[in-house]
Amino acid sequence: MTHPDPPDRLEYFTRLWVQNQRAVAAFIHMSLRDAHHAEDVLQEVAADASRNFGRYDPARPFAAWLIGIARQRLVDHYRKQERQRAQLSQDVLDLLDQSYAEVAEEVDDRLVALRKCMEKLPEHHKLLVNRRYGFDDPLADIAKSIGSNAKAVNAMLTRVRKLLADCVQQRMEATHD
Repeated sequence: MTHPDPPDRLEYFTRLWVQNQRAVAAFIHMSLRDAHHAEDVLQEVAADASRNFGRYDPARPFAAWLIGIARQRLVDHYRKQERQRAQLSQDVLDLLDQSYAEVAEEVDDRLVALRKCMEKLPEHHKLLVNRRYGFDDPLADIAKSIGSNAKAVNAMLTRVRKLLADCVQQRMEATHD
């Protein structure tokens, strides 16, 4: 598969980045204790990935490609920040990289399943999930905006999470059968 031509190329990259950003951020945050440094490294990864998108092989999982870039940015970060270098050795970084590579495909499959399950939700449930987890809105704010209370919103979100978990599980079992 080849990359689309610009400006479709930018849209294609953006879509892939948005789909995989959380996984890359989690990998980086596992490696760095300082959240500000982790965000800086994540931005460097985004910039590097964008600049080097022409080198991405669509036959490989995009998340794995991004993790490879993140790993290099982490090594660069440790070189710049000698005092933090002791936090994770090269061996630990190698193990993290290897572990993530082993689960990357399953993580990608789960994300695809979750997106499909989200599409099936009624609009008011999608709105709740997006406000709570997409925008990190406090329960009290969500409750106030829909004329409810935080306890009721929390209960509804618990039910929606259960529905999503069951849906994802069913989709994962269906793809492995």
